[in-house]
Amino acid sequence: MKRTMIKPTFPLLVGALLLWCAAPQTPAVPYATCVTNQGGTVSFRLNEAADNVKIISSNGTVTNDLGAGVKGLTVINLGLAAGDIRVMVTRSAAAGYTQSSDDAYQDNGVYVNKYEHPRGVVVDRNPASPAFGRIYIANARGNAATENPVRNVYQGIYMLNADNTVALDTGEFPRTAGLMFTPGNTASPTRLVIGKDDGQLYLCDWSDPSGGLWVTDPDVTTGMNVFDGIGDLIYGSYNHGSVPAAWIEGRAGVDLKIYTVDEDMAPGDNLWRYDIGNTALPFAGMPTQLFGPQIQGFSGVMDLVRGGGGKLFLSFATTFCGNGTQCLRADGNGHFGHSLAAGYPGFDRRPGQCGSLAGNAGVGSLARRKNPGAAACGVARGYAGAVDQRRL
Repeated sequence: MKRTMIKPTFPLLVGALLLWCAAPQTPAVPYATCVTNQGGTVSFRLNEAADNVKIISSNGTVTNDLGAGVKGLTVINLGLAAGDIRVMVTRSAAAGYTQSSDDAYQDNGVYVNKYEHPRGVVVDRNPASPAFGRIYIANARGNAATENPVRNVYQGIYMLNADNTVALDTGEFPRTAGLMFTPGNTASPTRLVIGKDDGQLYLCDWSDPSGGLWVTDPDVTTGMNVFDGIGDLIYGSYNHGSVPAAWIEGRAGVDLKIYTVDEDMAPGDNLWRYDIGNTALPFAGMPTQLFGPQIQGFSGVMDLVRGGGGKLFLSFATTFCGNGTQCLRADGNGHFGHSLAAGYPGFDRRPGQCGSLAGNAGVGSLARRKNPGAAACGVARGYAGAVDQRRL
């Protein structure tokens, strides 16, 4: 219930097509998607311009050097033999981040980078996925206009190709997979997650009437609720409330495991694990609470990912809370500790510090933050499972 308001090197095998996107040792990594070889005519899309593109075919014995590549769709007749091809893309660029999109950019008259309430965005980074490189955007309010340049957008999931062009048919209207998002609000759908193992699109819903977690196929054509009941606890659900963030592992019907941030399940604003396994969806079982006290933050801005060393990372915002520090960490079994929890093993809370971990091999120092001249530990951001003081 509401109280207030990519850059690795990618090997890809798609059907009979093999795509390898090599990257120089800089942060700039162009890559190719939508690769086809039809009768010797090759087509592919680049997410950004490249210094060089090579097409490798005939089991690696034939290489066509295309020279520099342009962002967008390339179609070229190379007279290649049938079979697998590889697209090698390279670029050298200065260290750092470069903005690759433009608010004023249009694809067939559509301002594809403008959204009125974009609550979630995710990119399919699995080279084995047929949707590799696709960008998903959750827009949470329908029939509303953006600021200039003006675009009228609707509630649902918009999709873009890696080159910033419209994917499928979502230029004007988004897809909804027939899901019952709460109309007229700004929290449904919200954050998006692509299942690490199953490649499905999971949609968090932080509204009250339709709060929970949804799942669709990569093309957002069909979907369903993951947990039993639609809406939060006041709408009759019992094993979930409104869900602003989630992390997905395993596959439905086999070994599915889901971690969520839940606003409503007592004590509220907490972390939960659903050991679904091979049970059919929607799941009617109860989750396991991973953290004891309520996390004193605003759940609507929380997010959850699995980070280095298999640890879960939780990010959240809170106000200065004096002695009420919200330093969290997950041990190897997914259990969360709190720097104020009496007798919690591994925490050494000292004046002027935000809880360092003592005697926990493989976990590292957690969110240590000096607060000179005060014994209180004020924290402006939350941390979970932080190895070597890394922070989201």
